[in-house]
Amino acid sequence: MDYGTGSEPGNLGNQSRGFFGSLFDFSFRSFVTGRIIGVLYIISIVLIAIYAIVFIIAAFSQSAAFGAITLLILAPLFFFLAIIYVRVLLELAIVLFRIAENTSEMVRQGRQG
Repeated sequence: MDYGTGSEPGNLGNQSRGFFGSLFDFSFRSFVTGRIIGVLYIISIVLIAIYAIVFIIAAFSQSAAFGAITLLILAPLFFFLAIIYVRVLLELAIVLFRIAENTSEMVRQGRQG
C-alpha cells in the first residue's frame, strides 16, 4: 500500500520537490510523513527490542526467577503490545494525511467543476 509518496493524484506532497524539498517546505504544502513512515516503524521496532533486552538483563540481575519470568512472559508481552501501539499511532498519522490529501483533491475538483 502506498502512503503519501506523491504518486497519487491530489496528493499534497509535490513529487517534484523530492524528500529534502518537502522537508524544508515551510508552507507545509507537501508532507514527508508518508515517505518516512516505514523507516519510523523499523526504528521503533529496533528501539523496543533494545528496551526489552535491557529489561531482561535488569530482571536477571535481580534474580534468576524474575529473569526467567521476564524472558518468557513479560518482555515478549511488552514487545508485542508496544509494537501494536506504535503501529496504530503510525497508521493514525497516515489516515490523517490521507484525509488531508482527499480533502485537497475534492476542493480541487470543486473548483474545476
